[in-house]
Amino acid sequence: MRIYNIAGLRVGFVGYTDDVLDERMRPYEDGGAVGDADVRINIEMTDAGMPVPEDDIVCAVGGEVWCSRGEGKSLLHYLLFPDLDGAAVRTEYNGNFDDITVTMFDTKRCLGCDDKAYLINTLSMVMHYVAMMHGRLVLHSSAICCGGVGVAFSADSGVGKSTHTALWQKYIPDTEYINDDTPMISTEGGEVFISGTPFAGSSGINKNETVPLRAIFFIERAKQNSAVRLPTPIAFSLMMGQLRSPVNGVMTERMMKTIDAVMKKVPVYKLCCNMEADAAYTAKKILDELTKGNIES
Repeated sequence: MRIYNIAGLRVGFVGYTDDVLDERMRPYEDGGAVGDADVRINIEMTDAGMPVPEDDIVCAVGGEVWCSRGEGKSLLHYLLFPDLDGAAVRTEYNGNFDDITVTMFDTKRCLGCDDKAYLINTLSMVMHYVAMMHGRLVLHSSAICCGGVGVAFSADSGVGKSTHTALWQKYIPDTEYINDDTPMISTEGGEVFISGTPFAGSSGINKNETVPLRAIFFIERAKQNSAVRLPTPIAFSLMMGQLRSPVNGVMTERMMKTIDAVMKKVPVYKLCCNMEADAAYTAKKILDELTKGNIES
């Protein structure tokens, strides 16, 4: 078993691996005892599509189907593939979401499709649900560390999260990336933290670092730069829009509890911005005021 520490969650991988996964996970290696893993993920490959049950369906959206094996027991998650007789990925989660088996159709060997991100992207999706069930959130955002504290910039794909954080890298001293797509937010001792994860979208930009999360900004394109703090209901709605949707009552309850804990400590802003240097300075001014304690969280 290979053990990795992701945002304080010790995750063990067993079975199939590839070069992309090994490279991305290497900075997160954990030298602790194997038996101390919080989560075990078993990875298997198969030569055939996996049939999707017609009964016990919890929800079905697009190319995803969730099935249940009884209250408090395992959940089965199927990802459908249009040209395949059955699902391309079948993931079985036990009731505690700490023993997981991921079975993947071998597209490279069977179809000649050499998708180098196939495994890492599949496990990224799995970790969204694992995080949710273990008191963490994987927020679709570009996260940076500036002066020892973290800031997350979130928006729909294509709005300009990465472009904005690149401005910080260029114009704001003492700035570094934590994760350019899927950082993980956690709470401990009444404080909120943001961490890098090896699952970082197409850019792959990430760092194994955990820092206090000081603010979350939701980006909107605009000609003029401005930032306004959002009321809780709007902030909550925007947060929900950038998280994987929960699939049952237990998952919903745990996600809501974590979001509530985060929003009690971390202010959420709407950042209307262009993609010029002043956009970064506008958000940095807010961060400076928060750091000085001139703005209450």
